[in-house]
Amino acid sequence: SLWKRYPWEHTPLKHLVLEAILITAYTLLFSFLLYRFEIWAGIVSPVDNPGYEIVFTLLITYLITAIHEAVFFYIQWKENFSKSVRFERAKIEANFETLKAQINPHFIFNSLNSLSTLVDDKPEAIKYIQNLSGFLRYLLNPIQKELVQLRDEMEIVDNFVNLQKSRFRENLEFQSDISDNYNDYLVPPLSLQMLVDNC
Repeated sequence: SLWKRYPWEHTPLKHLVLEAILITAYTLLFSFLLYRFEIWAGIVSPVDNPGYEIVFTLLITYLITAIHEAVFFYIQWKENFSKSVRFERAKIEANFETLKAQINPHFIFNSLNSLSTLVDDKPEAIKYIQNLSGFLRYLLNPIQKELVQLRDEMEIVDNFVNLQKSRFRENLEFQSDISDNYNDYLVPPLSLQMLVDNC
Protein backbone atom coordinates (compact mmCIF):
# COMPACT_ATOMS: atom_id res chain seq x y z
CA SER A 1 0.00 0.00 0.00
CA LEU A 2 0.95 3.66 -0.22
CA TRP A 3 1.56 3.88 3.54
CA LYS A 4 3.98 0.97 3.52
CA ARG A 5 5.77 1.75 0.26
CA TYR A 6 6.09 5.49 0.85
CA PRO A 7 5.81 6.08 4.63
CA TRP A 8 5.06 9.64 5.69
CA GLU A 9 8.02 9.89 8.07
CA HIS A 10 10.57 8.86 5.39
CA THR A 11 9.26 10.37 2.13
CA PRO A 12 6.65 12.98 3.07
CA LEU A 13 6.68 14.90 -0.23
CA LYS A 14 6.40 11.82 -2.44
CA HIS A 15 3.74 10.39 -0.14
CA LEU A 16 1.71 13.61 -0.31
CA VAL A 17 1.98 13.97 -4.09
CA LEU A 18 1.06 10.35 -4.79
CA GLU A 19 -1.80 10.49 -2.33
CA ALA A 20 -3.19 13.63 -3.98
CA ILE A 21 -2.94 12.03 -7.43
CA LEU A 22 -4.62 8.82 -6.30
CA ILE A 23 -7.38 10.65 -4.44
CA THR A 24 -8.07 12.83 -7.47
CA ALA A 25 -8.13 9.81 -9.80
CA TYR A 26 -10.40 7.77 -7.52
CA THR A 27 -12.76 10.72 -6.96
CA LEU A 28 -13.02 11.50 -10.68
CA LEU A 29 -13.58 7.85 -11.54
CA PHE A 30 -16.22 7.45 -8.84
CA SER A 31 -17.94 10.69 -9.87
CA PHE A 32 -17.97 9.63 -13.53
CA LEU A 33 -19.42 6.21 -12.72
CA LEU A 34 -21.99 7.76 -10.40
CA TYR A 35 -22.95 10.28 -13.09
CA ARG A 36 -23.37 7.51 -15.67
CA PHE A 37 -25.51 5.55 -13.22
CA GLU A 38 -27.70 8.59 -12.55
CA ILE A 39 -28.19 9.05 -16.32
CA TRP A 40 -29.07 5.39 -16.70
CA ALA A 41 -31.50 5.58 -13.76
CA GLY A 42 -33.08 8.75 -15.17
CA ILE A 43 -32.09 10.84 -12.16
CA VAL A 44 -30.27 13.44 -14.25
CA SER A 45 -30.33 14.46 -17.87
CA PRO A 46 -27.35 13.77 -20.13
CA VAL A 47 -27.17 17.47 -20.89
CA ASP A 48 -26.65 18.39 -17.22
CA ASN A 49 -23.13 19.57 -16.34
CA PRO A 50 -21.78 17.58 -13.37
CA GLY A 51 -18.67 19.76 -13.06
CA TYR A 52 -19.69 21.60 -9.90
CA GLU A 53 -20.62 18.33 -8.20
CA ILE A 54 -17.21 16.85 -9.05
CA VAL A 55 -15.40 19.95 -7.78
CA PHE A 56 -17.46 19.89 -4.58
CA THR A 57 -16.75 16.18 -4.10
CA LEU A 58 -13.02 16.77 -4.63
CA LEU A 59 -12.95 19.59 -2.09
CA ILE A 60 -14.74 17.48 0.52
CA THR A 61 -12.39 14.58 -0.17
CA TYR A 62 -9.31 16.80 0.12
CA LEU A 63 -10.61 18.25 3.39
CA ILE A 64 -11.22 14.82 4.91
CA THR A 65 -7.81 13.62 3.73
CA ALA A 66 -6.07 16.70 5.14
CA ILE A 67 -7.73 16.16 8.53
CA HIS A 68 -6.76 12.49 8.48
CA GLU A 69 -3.16 13.30 7.58
CA ALA A 70 -2.95 16.02 10.23
CA VAL A 71 -4.22 13.65 12.94
CA PHE A 72 -1.84 10.92 11.78
CA PHE A 73 1.09 13.35 11.66
CA TYR A 74 0.32 14.58 15.18
CA ILE A 75 0.11 11.03 16.55
CA GLN A 76 3.39 10.09 14.86
CA TRP A 77 5.09 13.25 16.13
CA LYS A 78 3.86 12.59 19.67
CA GLU A 79 5.09 8.98 19.58
CA ASN A 80 8.48 9.97 18.15
CA PHE A 81 8.85 12.76 20.73
CA SER A 82 8.07 10.34 23.56
CA LYS A 83 10.57 7.84 22.18
CA SER A 84 13.20 10.57 21.88
CA VAL A 85 12.66 11.68 25.48
CA ARG A 86 12.81 8.09 26.76
CA PHE A 87 15.93 7.39 24.70
CA GLU A 88 17.67 10.55 25.93
CA ARG A 89 16.77 9.76 29.53
CA ALA A 90 17.96 6.17 29.17
CA LYS A 91 21.21 7.43 27.62
CA ILE A 92 21.83 9.86 30.49
CA GLU A 93 21.03 7.20 33.08
CA ALA A 94 23.34 4.72 31.32
CA ASN A 95 26.17 7.25 31.25
CA PHE A 96 25.60 8.04 34.90
CA GLU A 97 25.58 4.36 35.86
CA THR A 98 28.75 3.82 33.85
CA LEU A 99 30.44 6.70 35.64
CA LYS A 100 29.41 5.33 39.03
CA ALA A 101 30.61 1.86 38.06
CA GLN A 102 34.03 3.24 37.15
CA ILE A 103 34.48 4.74 40.59
CA ASN A 104 34.85 2.60 43.68
CA PRO A 105 33.00 4.56 46.40
CA HIS A 106 34.51 2.60 49.28
CA PHE A 107 38.03 3.34 48.08
CA ILE A 108 37.25 7.03 47.75
CA PHE A 109 35.67 7.39 51.17
CA ASN A 110 38.38 5.32 52.89
CA SER A 111 41.00 7.49 51.21
CA LEU A 112 39.25 10.66 52.35
CA ASN A 113 39.04 9.37 55.91
CA SER A 114 42.73 8.54 55.81
CA LEU A 115 43.46 11.99 54.44
CA SER A 116 41.50 13.56 57.31
CA THR A 117 43.77 11.89 59.86
CA LEU A 118 46.81 13.29 58.07
CA VAL A 119 45.59 16.88 58.33
CA ASP A 120 43.98 16.75 61.77
CA ASP A 121 45.83 19.92 62.73
CA LYS A 122 44.27 21.91 59.87
CA PRO A 123 40.54 22.52 60.46
CA GLU A 124 40.05 24.12 57.06
CA ALA A 125 41.43 21.07 55.28
CA ILE A 126 39.29 18.74 57.39
CA LYS A 127 36.18 20.77 56.58
CA TYR A 128 37.00 20.64 52.88
CA ILE A 129 37.44 16.87 53.00
CA GLN A 130 34.15 16.45 54.88
CA ASN A 131 32.28 18.58 52.35
CA LEU A 132 33.83 16.67 49.47
CA SER A 133 32.98 13.35 51.11
CA GLY A 134 29.36 14.36 51.63
CA PHE A 135 29.04 15.63 48.07
CA LEU A 136 30.52 12.47 46.56
CA ARG A 137 28.44 10.22 48.80
CA TYR A 138 25.29 11.94 47.55
CA LEU A 139 26.47 11.83 43.95
CA LEU A 140 27.39 8.15 44.04
CA ASN A 141 24.42 7.02 46.08
CA PRO A 142 23.35 3.75 44.40
CA ILE A 143 19.75 4.19 45.58
CA GLN A 144 19.32 7.59 44.02
CA LYS A 145 15.69 8.64 43.70
CA GLU A 146 14.08 10.49 40.83
CA LEU A 147 12.98 13.21 43.28
CA VAL A 148 14.46 14.32 46.60
CA GLN A 149 13.39 16.75 49.29
CA LEU A 150 14.53 20.32 48.94
CA ARG A 151 16.32 20.24 52.32
CA ASP A 152 18.53 17.36 51.12
CA GLU A 153 19.27 19.10 47.85
CA MET A 154 20.18 22.33 49.62
CA GLU A 155 22.54 20.44 51.91
CA ILE A 156 24.43 19.23 48.84
CA VAL A 157 24.36 22.76 47.41
CA ASP A 158 25.92 24.06 50.64
CA ASN A 159 28.61 21.37 50.44
CA PHE A 160 29.30 22.33 46.83
CA VAL A 161 29.47 26.04 47.64
CA ASN A 162 31.84 25.41 50.54
CA LEU A 163 34.10 23.43 48.21
CA GLN A 164 34.13 26.33 45.77
CA LYS A 165 34.79 28.85 48.54
CA SER A 166 37.89 26.90 49.48
CA ARG A 167 39.07 27.57 45.96
CA PHE A 168 37.90 31.12 45.33
CA ARG A 169 38.07 32.41 48.92
CA GLU A 170 36.51 35.85 49.38
CA ASN A 171 35.92 36.20 45.62
CA LEU A 172 32.88 33.94 45.89
CA GLU A 173 29.74 35.08 47.65
CA PHE A 174 26.63 32.94 47.94
CA GLN A 175 23.34 33.58 49.69
CA SER A 176 20.22 31.42 49.84
CA ASP A 177 16.90 32.57 51.24
CA ILE A 178 14.47 29.66 51.26
CA SER A 179 11.59 29.38 53.67
CA ASP A 180 11.36 26.24 55.81
CA ASN A 181 7.87 25.79 54.38
CA TYR A 182 9.48 24.54 51.18
CA ASN A 183 11.81 21.97 52.75
CA ASP A 184 9.52 19.05 51.95
CA TYR A 185 9.07 20.07 48.31
CA LEU A 186 10.45 17.55 45.80
CA VAL A 187 13.03 18.42 43.14
CA PRO A 188 15.21 16.34 40.77
CA PRO A 189 18.49 15.37 42.45
CA LEU A 190 21.46 17.65 41.68
CA SER A 191 19.22 20.05 39.75
CA LEU A 192 19.91 22.97 42.11
CA GLN A 193 23.60 22.07 42.32
CA MET A 194 23.88 22.32 38.53
CA LEU A 195 21.97 25.61 38.60
CA VAL A 196 24.32 27.06 41.22
CA ASP A 197 27.33 25.70 39.34
CA ASN A 198 26.23 27.44 36.14
CA CYS A 199 25.61 30.69 38.03
